[in-house]
Amino acid sequence: MVEMSPGEHDECIARVSHLPHAVAATLVNAINMRLPNVASLAGGGYRDTTRIAAGPAAMWREILLENRAGVLAGLEDFSAMLDTMREMLLNGDAAQLELFLERARAIREDLP
Repeated sequence: MVEMSPGEHDECIARVSHLPHAVAATLVNAINMRLPNVASLAGGGYRDTTRIAAGPAAMWREILLENRAGVLAGLEDFSAMLDTMREMLLNGDAAQLELFLERARAIREDLP
């Protein structure tokens, strides 16, 4: 059990629960917008990354709207990270891209 204020709870949960759902749903819609028939090529990465997008839409609508301030803050940070990756790819910056990916791998491996 972790003790925190209601505001801290909402901010944390927005980042580790609500933001991933919003990102997964956005990824599914973004891919489908350009390539609606690509599902037959989808492998484990797509399935793992988008699994939570299959949650009940009405429930997630309410969750995202109820905690919209936290979700919006998380989307801002996520957008900044996408911009960072976009710049690394545009510049062909292999060293920085590898550091970015390695940092993410290390953070992910530290999950309890």
